Amino acid sequence: MDVNPFAGIKVRKNDPSVTKENKVEPTAPPRKTFEPHEIQAILTATLATPSHLISTEMRAALRWLP
Repeated sequence: MDVNPFAGIKVRKNDPSVTKENKVEPTAPPRKTFEPHEIQAILTATLATPSHLISTEMRAALRWLP
């Protein structure tokens, strides 16, 4: 590119049109937590003996997948 398409653009830190009354606060999405029986199932599965037909590398990778 010969010309910077963003040359001359400035970002304001404070927008004067936003007041406390009309300011929208970002909300965080609710966190997904696991139930105790789900935790038990996931951790138990990591210790399960995989098939003898799976390569050593794949066996190691599967240990970390829920």
